[in-house]
Amino acid sequence: MLLLVIADTKNLNSLIPWVLIGIIVSYYTLERVDGKRLKPIIGVIVLAMIGLNFTDTI
Repeated sequence: MLLLVIADTKNLNSLIPWVLIGIIVSYYTLERVDGKRLKPIIGVIVLAMIGLNFTDTI
């Protein structure tokens, strides 16, 4: 069964600038950082996302 969800274009359009900024920052970060230094950066990002998820559910 295929479930189609119609998204609110106003909400999606408001996210476009932030998505583009995130893509650009990520591109330049990955170009300049080697794998050894990238692991802690990814770890901090994951922990921050988990923390934000817990504060949202409380």
